[in-house]
Formats: sequence, structure tokens, C-alpha cells
Amino acid sequence: MAKNEEMFETKLRIIYTLHKKRYYNSRHTPISFVCKRNPTTPCKKIKKAITELKKEQIIIIKPTYTVLMYALM
Repeated sequence: MAKNEEMFETKLRIIYTLHKKRYYNSRHTPISFVCKRNPTTPCKKIKKAITELKKEQIIIIKPTYTVLMYALM
């Protein structure tokens, strides 16, 4: 499988995970939740995919006191 295909699948898993639990605008979650929900994908790849989704403006990043929180737009 090519790297682009793997990254695309990872992005879809992240979007599906956030959508399934209804994490939109005001409701957000830390990255550890997304990593726990996708045990087959390394957390390092998930973080890289999240940064790409942020650049594509699909995911919102909300800084909190302790960690960064993520939600779908």
C-alpha cells in the first residue's frame, strides 16, 4: 500500500471516530482518545494526519489549560 493511501485511510478513521462520537464545534476531545479508538494505527501517524486535517480545515484545534483538544468543523 502506498503512503498516500495509508494517510488517506488514517484521515478517514480519525474523521469517522470523531463523527461517531459527535465531536463537533463546541464538543472536543484530546488526541489520546483518537489514539485509543484506533489501536492498529500508531499514534505518531495519527498526529501527523491530524496536522494535515488541520491544514485542510476539516478539524478545529482548541487549546486548553493542559492539552490541545480536537473537533470536527
